[in-house]
Amino acid sequence: MEPYHSAVAKTVECLRQHLHLDLFGVDLIVCSPSTSGDANRLAVIDVNIFPGEVALPLGYLL
Repeated sequence: MEPYHSAVAKTVECLRQHLHLDLFGVDLIVCSPSTSGDANRLAVIDVNIFPGEVALPLGYLL
């Protein structure tokens, strides 16, 4: 996902502001250029307001 780091960061920040959440999980997919017209376009397919512990940094659980 490194080529998409900036787009992911912007998407997550937008979700954070609109959902008023600080802790959530999000599933993203990269859209095909043939369907989106833009090779760097992402789509949100799922938002989890209580992500599983595998999504949390280890120190957060202590």
